[in-house]
Amino acid sequence: MNIKRQNFYSECKEKLNNIRNEYLSKLSRPTSAQRESSEIIESANFEQQLQASSFIRKKMIETLPEIERALRKFDIGTFGLCELTGEEIELNRLKAVPWARTKLHSIT
Repeated sequence: MNIKRQNFYSECKEKLNNIRNEYLSKLSRPTSAQRESSEIIESANFEQQLQASSFIRKKMIETLPEIERALRKFDIGTFGLCELTGEEIELNRLKAVPWARTKLHSIT
């Protein structure tokens, strides 16, 4: 593995740890769409906020295991390798989705 890729992987590991910590912090707090007793919130607006908050929390919960899996791959030396082919995953893909498991394959 070249130095550029090693440095990039270090950045990915830091990014994954930061995302994991942020998600865990946010998930440990109550939803931001909860009503305050002193506030009058329009019912439709409240419902919309609640749905958006629930969707985001669901996505965080679904993504956390993928982040944990990617972090474990650092320990065993397989981070950045496609789980299907064993080839290196493109850096742009890892930059966008550092928990990516596979390369993007074009269908021809």
